[in-house]
Amino acid sequence: MRRSIYIILFLFGIYQSVSAQSKLSEVLELAEKNSLALQALINNNKAEVQEAKSDIWPDALDVSVGYSSNKDNSSSDKTIYGVSQTFDFPTLWASKIKLKNSLQRYAEHSENAFKQELLFQARSLFFEIVYYNKLIKRQEERVKNNKNLVSFYKTKLEKGDGNILDVKKTIFEQEDHHSDVRLNKAAKISVLEQLRWICQSDSLVVNDTIYEDLQLEPFEKMLQDYESLSPKIQSLNSYQSVVSQKAKLIRQKLVPSISIGYESEKATQESVGTFSVGLSIPIWGGYSKIKQSRAMLKASEYELANSKGILKNDFKRNYQECKALYENFTSIKSAVDNYEAIRLLNIALKSGNISIIEYYQEIDAYFEMLYKFYKLEKEYFQSLANLKKYLF
Repeated sequence: MRRSIYIILFLFGIYQSVSAQSKLSEVLELAEKNSLALQALINNNKAEVQEAKSDIWPDALDVSVGYSSNKDNSSSDKTIYGVSQTFDFPTLWASKIKLKNSLQRYAEHSENAFKQELLFQARSLFFEIVYYNKLIKRQEERVKNNKNLVSFYKTKLEKGDGNILDVKKTIFEQEDHHSDVRLNKAAKISVLEQLRWICQSDSLVVNDTIYEDLQLEPFEKMLQDYESLSPKIQSLNSYQSVVSQKAKLIRQKLVPSISIGYESEKATQESVGTFSVGLSIPIWGGYSKIKQSRAMLKASEYELANSKGILKNDFKRNYQECKALYENFTSIKSAVDNYEAIRLLNIALKSGNISIIEYYQEIDAYFEMLYKFYKLEKEYFQSLANLKKYLF
């Protein structure tokens, strides 16, 4: 019975350990759901849209009360009540509605663009942790292999078939490898803390050693997809629409506004009611405001063209960089996959075909190539994720 309980507890512990690990999809979901910066942007955009909505409604209703007194004839005293309301001309009212709609579209696109960068940052940090997981795993294998060599040379020394220098060399290498493992574990924790902050989750754990399955596609196809799907470009287009509507609104404010009012005069013996309709005509500074709106619109067009050009050039540069990383990555990958360095070197060392110095020279060269491969692999997938972030 006790044995069954131990088995159940052991299996439960394994389940808890596995379930605590966070996959990439879960990390991205947490980042999007819990990001404080994203929530701040969403609420700022809501405030701007609500401000535009409130501007659609007419100005405040004017209400007044007056009293006229005649000292010589109190019967002619009267009380005056007035109420008036100013309304925008229909074209100005329509422009305000269009501006509000443009702001809503811009808010949506700017949030998507921010979310794209946020998810790329989370994905890049996740890949960084995958890199450290792979690196630490191989370094710990190296420590284990070197530990066996320490035992091997100590045994030889005890049998009188070795020398103390070989033992000290293996012990020195062992401490050096332990130091590398500790440093990389500390670096992994630092990156993990950054990812936890983005996701707002202190319990986040990442033990993955496999990158997301992303493929580098032909340049023309990726550029076409980028130009049509990128939230950044959509955000730039919608922002230009906002500026265009603001420029139109400046011109529409030169149109007269309409005011409607009613005034009631109540005296001791009679009451008089008066309806009034008027126009408010802005005749001062109109030409300057028209020039202002034209300059705003022209500036936004130049900024849009410039920003799109920068984004396109950045995409081209990033693609070339990613392609070069892919070529280097695949070239070293084939060499690493086909090279059984540790096993062959251990056989050669223990059979006396190579010295301990030669062994460590070869093994260091192998691991230097392997670590370079891991770094190139990480940089390639981060670069590819940056290129394809418009899809996420």
